Parts: sequence; structure tokens; C-alpha cells
Amino acid sequence: MKKPNLIDTLIIGALVLITACVIMTARAYALVPCTNREAVVERLTTVYGEMQVATGIAANGSAFEVFVSPSGTWTVFTSSGEGSACMLASGTDWSRFGIVPEDPEAH
Repeated sequence: MKKPNLIDTLIIGALVLITACVIMTARAYALVPCTNREAVVERLTTVYGEMQVATGIAANGSAFEVFVSPSGTWTVFTSSGEGSACMLASGTDWSRFGIVPEDPEAH
């Protein structure tokens, strides 16, 4: 049997690393909690006092939504046209800088 050289070892190492990344990414996506958007908004507004402060449309057509409360709690999720919402992140100590991008067409 041939002794593995440096190139063979690097290729095997890269394949192992790629496989591990694919497995971890699949697991991460499986852990993203998704549910009915109306239920998410209802809970955020009634339980946490959060209200929508920003939204944007992603390249895939889903909405990216940000909800914030006066006490600084915040939640970010994506929602689909079919009515589902998938949580991305939540936390505390939201800071608002008041910076609004200027419309280049306005000048």
C-alpha cells in the first residue's frame, strides 16, 4: 500500500471539513423555529410589547422583519407570503441610531 503524501492528506482533510460544514449547516437550519406569522406577531405585541420597526424584502421574496419594544427587547424573523414566520434572532438592549439612508433619486 502506498504511503499517503501531503497532497492526499490535504485532500482528505478538506473533504472531512466540507462534510462537517454541510452536516452542521443542515442541523442549524433544522433548528430554526418556524410557525404562523400571525401567532408570532400576536405574541410579540401582547407578551413583549414589541412592534414592527423595520422590514425589507430578501432576494428570495421573503420579508425580513424587525420588532422592538420600548424596553429594548428585539426580535428578527423572516416571513413568507404563505403566512409562515421563521425566527432568526432575539435579544435585549436594542439601540436606535436614527440614521436613514438618503434617497439618491431625491437630488
